[in-house]
Amino acid sequence: MTTTQRDAISSPAQSLLIFNTTTTCFETFVNGQWKPLWCDPCSIFNITVSTNLDTICEGDSAILSASSANSYLWSTGDTNNFILVSPSATSIYYVSGTNNGCIDEDSIQIYVNTLPSQPSNINGPTVLCNSYSIISTEEFNSDVLVHGTSAPTTVWFAPSYNTPISYNSINGCPPGSIGYSGSWNNYWGNFVRLPELNCNSLDTISLSFDVSHSYFDTHPNDWCRFYMWADNAYKHNVISVKIDNVDHTYDAGVNGKGFKFSEERSCAHVEVLFDISNIVNKSNILFYIEPSCGYNDSKTFYVWFDNISVSSYTVNNNAVYSVTDEGFIYNWSVPTGWIINSGQNTNVINVTANNNSGFVTVTPYNDCGDGPSSNIYVEICP
Repeated sequence: MTTTQRDAISSPAQSLLIFNTTTTCFETFVNGQWKPLWCDPCSIFNITVSTNLDTICEGDSAILSASSANSYLWSTGDTNNFILVSPSATSIYYVSGTNNGCIDEDSIQIYVNTLPSQPSNINGPTVLCNSYSIISTEEFNSDVLVHGTSAPTTVWFAPSYNTPISYNSINGCPPGSIGYSGSWNNYWGNFVRLPELNCNSLDTISLSFDVSHSYFDTHPNDWCRFYMWADNAYKHNVISVKIDNVDHTYDAGVNGKGFKFSEERSCAHVEVLFDISNIVNKSNILFYIEPSCGYNDSKTFYVWFDNISVSSYTVNNNAVYSVTDEGFIYNWSVPTGWIINSGQNTNVINVTANNNSGFVTVTPYNDCGDGPSSNIYVEICP
């Protein structure tokens, strides 16, 4: 009987004799206790085999150790208690041991891992472009400006005070533009106001144009600012100002944002982004462009604006990239400034890009190390 069955005997008789199949021993009940009389010496002998490596990778060698016996015989022919092996993809090693005439055997199966294979081609967009839809555009092929002290909100307006911004048929990109050129002994500044625009359902507006302007190292404060009239108030809600796709945003605090005349420019392309998400009435917004010279001297200050456009603007900088899942861990890297929103260490990532073009790269790895990488080049549109 088993030990459990033995212990279930109610009031065993003195000197009761049993064979315990659990311990492989003859036992007798004496003075309230079960005592062994004789046990099979081999039943308590168990040889065990183990390895020194939890993970064995291709090219590794492992030490196999056996214990509990006086003598050993491995399937490889070795008679030591340990051997050094270089297993193939899947290998089984046996060892038998002898201890005081008792014989036992154990085995171990070794699985050899390999480095991950190169991932599949990366799926995902190779070009990320923001979306534009033109609301209004003016190339100034003719004089469309209205001067005076006021004008309807449906026209291009440049007030007459402080010398107005005027049409010029010679300067421009190509010829035909609006602006100012002159020398004076008084500070100068003026604005041009665009016709009112319906921007309903939009959150971001792009005001773009080509500009040519003067530069003097003694005029570090010459600049151009941008603002808007909406919800019965002037709004300084410019997000950024880029010139030829390079950020040149100048923040003048209460006077708003714009760009400095930090160098002489000729037909440079300017993009101004406005945040109108909090505007309640978007149906009749007025945009303003206001260049200013902050110096009283005789230098010839000039500025010309051409090809002015207002467009809706949608940022398309979220994307998904993936490879075939082959059961590895996947480490992704993206261009500087990009954000991996989710999916790192998996075969699919969701990213938010910025203005930096570059490589999206994925490297598979497992306990044996990194495998070969795959990558694609992603271009960000200006």
